[in-house]
Amino acid sequence: MSRSVPLVSGVIDFHHCYEHYRPADGQERVHSGSLHVHPFYQLDLFPEGKTMVLIDGLPSIKTHSWSGLVIPPMVGHGYRSNRTALQVTFKFHIHPRYWFQFGRPDHAIRFPAVCEPLVRTLCHLGDRDPFLRDQQMLAIITVCLVHWVRHCGT
Repeated sequence: MSRSVPLVSGVIDFHHCYEHYRPADGQERVHSGSLHVHPFYQLDLFPEGKTMVLIDGLPSIKTHSWSGLVIPPMVGHGYRSNRTALQVTFKFHIHPRYWFQFGRPDHAIRFPAVCEPLVRTLCHLGDRDPFLRDQQMLAIITVCLVHWVRHCGT
């Protein structure tokens, strides 16, 4: 019998915010500056609004309500939109046993409906209950990663 190893080996950060993309002239602009990289995985969910995710070397990826994508470490990425959108971002590490499952994203997918109330509750929790917040983050990330691998895994 093989020993089970948790998929997520550590959560680094979580944040959610309404990204106000519309400048006075109404033109599309890049959010988060130019493309950037970091040494961890990132799960981006877009509960409201539409955003174009820029991935280095790939065509722009369109998101829609409750869609998102998993961005592996050291993959250049940024965001573009001409509308206001809610973005929920989780930054984390995946156990090395599972790295082969997560390649470069080439499209966004709709995440399971079970994630919606969990994400909304998490956004309202803030720092009031760190233990529950951390456990809820792990649950959301794990459910979304399993869903991602089933639909997009290599």
